[in-house]
Amino acid sequence: MAGQQAPQMKTLTAEQAKALIEEGLEVYDKPENKEKIDAAIAAAGGDQAKLMVEAMPVALAVGAPILTKYGFTADPMGVMQLIAAVSMATAGDPELAAQFAELRSRILPTA
Repeated sequence: MAGQQAPQMKTLTAEQAKALIEEGLEVYDKPENKEKIDAAIAAAGGDQAKLMVEAMPVALAVGAPILTKYGFTADPMGVMQLIAAVSMATAGDPELAAQFAELRSRILPTA
């Protein structure tokens, strides 16, 4: 499609990334959110395609307020941009990178 530009790459400082990770873990650790995501994962029955249809929208809805707070769109593209931005911001900090890996496992659930 001529004339369309690729989305601008969003960047975060290490401080922003740390705050985002902390807020994300807090939101995804709320019992009601864990329950919704776990139920969607169970509904997928170990099928990776069903997981994308069942669990991803639930996980995205749970994290949407954080995505938008930090300037990302609340859609799969926003999640990918968030992952790239936080990965870059945490590259020099193994502890923060490990915390982000934990958050990423909640954003992108697996069967």
